[in-house]
Amino acid sequence: PFDSGVTGVYVRTDYLEQAGYTIEDLHNITWSKYIEIGTKVKEATGKHWISLDPNDLGIIRVMMQSAGAWYLKEDGVTPFIEENEALKEAFEVYKAMIDADLAKIHTDWSQYVANYNSGDVASLPIGNWFTSSIIQGEGQSGKWAIAPLPKLDKNANSVHASSLGGSSFYVLNTDGKEAAAEFLGKTLGSNVELYQELVTKIGAIGTYKPASEGEAYKAPNEFFQGQEIVKDFATWTAEIPKVNYGMHTYAIEDLAAAELQNYLNNKEIDKVLADLQKQADTQIR
Repeated sequence: PFDSGVTGVYVRTDYLEQAGYTIEDLHNITWSKYIEIGTKVKEATGKHWISLDPNDLGIIRVMMQSAGAWYLKEDGVTPFIEENEALKEAFEVYKAMIDADLAKIHTDWSQYVANYNSGDVASLPIGNWFTSSIIQGEGQSGKWAIAPLPKLDKNANSVHASSLGGSSFYVLNTDGKEAAAEFLGKTLGSNVELYQELVTKIGAIGTYKPASEGEAYKAPNEFFQGQEIVKDFATWTAEIPKVNYGMHTYAIEDLAAAELQNYLNNKEIDKVLADLQKQADTQIR
């Protein structure tokens, strides 16, 4: 493991204030409260609360993993759809945001980033790697803060932490593998100072635990009102529930994207999940 994909909620605090909220009001909340706050923010500011791509189910994955659930069972092979309560609730939350007209739709990465840099959208639950994009918003320094992820309302296993992305290094079984493994062991596998440099220069929050005790991880970020965002992200990283991503996540997610659209068009949720289970069983087994 190299860098964390730990999630948080980036939010425009000036928009929150116009609706009568502060960043503390987004701490320790559920997704229904997130939607409630977003509805008030849109009423007060006219700004959408979130930007969504109908073909990208990253936010569904984030909600599922917060409850320690995935598209697959713990073996990483068997599709887990029809009885997956976390997935069901994630679909319901997604539809609730669409039905409440809180989402500004985007279809590619540049539109996604532009929706925030332009000030058109007020919040986004996403991985910490989005920091480098947020800070490109001209004149927005001091207007953003980051809150912990909301948790699912109906799932007792859900916590205020999840993951979206992150990366790892692998050594291939080929000539030079011993030297490669030794190199990784002496650098990314043990060098605390290297991780301080990486988080400072490129914003990569390492998963090497001792690195979180370094000074760079405790530094306040003026763009985010002096919040120690790296320290917060490092804390939330340790709270992420473990899941087995397996080998079939994206194959199932291609099917899920189509069924999500059917659900948004008012297909009954249990029928959606039953049909998705059958499709996944056919493709995966």
